[in-house]
Amino acid sequence: MFLILLGIFLWETEGLTEPFWPEPEPEQVRSDEFIQTNIGEENIIEHKDNKFKIKIPGDWVSIENEDLIFVSPDFKSQEDMGLYGTPTPQEGCSISIAIMKEIGFPKDKYTEFEYLEWLIEWCSENKEECEESGREVIEVNGNKGLKRTNWEGDPPDSDRSFWIRFSKNESVYHISSYFYLRDRERCIQEFENILNTLEIN
Repeated sequence: MFLILLGIFLWETEGLTEPFWPEPEPEQVRSDEFIQTNIGEENIIEHKDNKFKIKIPGDWVSIENEDLIFVSPDFKSQEDMGLYGTPTPQEGCSISIAIMKEIGFPKDKYTEFEYLEWLIEWCSENKEECEESGREVIEVNGNKGLKRTNWEGDPPDSDRSFWIRFSKNESVYHISSYFYLRDRERCIQEFENILNTLEIN
């Protein structure tokens, strides 16, 4: 799923630079490789090899998928799957986490994390052009990342989504959220609360 997302990401940005595809393909961290620890009202998600840690509300539920996905207690899924196989909410909020490891790539090959680093730098220098395409550079607990927002225009209650990607430790960290317009404000606030607990060392 992540590779599909990345392919679309590169295709969308081909006006900024010639997109490239690294070889060999990066390795995605499996959802069962994350360590989950419930402490009080929090579910702490860690992947120690990639120095990743984030806290999810304890009442959010993990659902099986290629990526690690959590949904709010009031989550109700539509019958149809959403973009790239992600469950589309009929109600409630969701958050998806994926990590692509690229450690050990040949030095003469470009990688996604290098491309993301370049794009973050480009957007920092060309803020208006970047924002016109729905992107912006953000910083979370010392980690600079790229945020992409996707608001569909019609129908008015159609699903909304955004993702944030961080480039660090020769890996790409991808965190995204899907929700319906009527839950937009609450889900954005929930996502920001979760994102503020992010640690990538």
